[in-house]
Amino acid sequence: MVKNIMAQTGITDPSKAVRMLNAGRLIISVVDSGWYEKDGIIYLSLTSDGTPKEELIKRLESKGINIEYFSQNLFSSSDLTPTNGVSYKIAILKPELFIGNRLTHGLVCEEAVSRNLIALNLEASCLLSDRLSYQDISEMGLDSLDFMHEPVDSNLNDSGERGPRRLHFSGSSLSAYYVHDEGSVAAEITMRRGFAFLMQE
Repeated sequence: MVKNIMAQTGITDPSKAVRMLNAGRLIISVVDSGWYEKDGIIYLSLTSDGTPKEELIKRLESKGINIEYFSQNLFSSSDLTPTNGVSYKIAILKPELFIGNRLTHGLVCEEAVSRNLIALNLEASCLLSDRLSYQDISEMGLDSLDFMHEPVDSNLNDSGERGPRRLHFSGSSLSAYYVHDEGSVAAEITMRRGFAFLMQE
């Protein structure tokens, strides 16, 4: 604790740091993370602010988040319609909820349905990327997140197939993925990946 205080205040003498803390000259504040965990599920809320999608992308990029080509294409979709003042309640399923070491897309979605959770829309995915940092994800005990959403319209291919159904977020990059088969592997348990869904009102 003393080392942390010294690092954050620039005080080089540990005795001085302790004296100042005991004298009330240093104040330790607790920062509310805005999320909480219960029974292997992380809960948090987001509120839209009417930011146009082009500005949402710029906002993410200004934080150093690398939005890969497919993700940029996805966020340009007509399915992304910014709102203002809409509240999204997010539930993130942690890997310990699943038995075994092979998490398929279908298994993850079945677990979500059993908990009355539904797929995210693109705005919620974008806001969640803006809200969470790599540090937040690490504090959740995770390495990365998958935002699970319905297929969306995009121009990623010429087959007429609807677009990706998963956005992978590491805290520093966003990648989009197709799910061609419900049996396809979503993640290995050892990857410590969380799966974000929307709570139904």
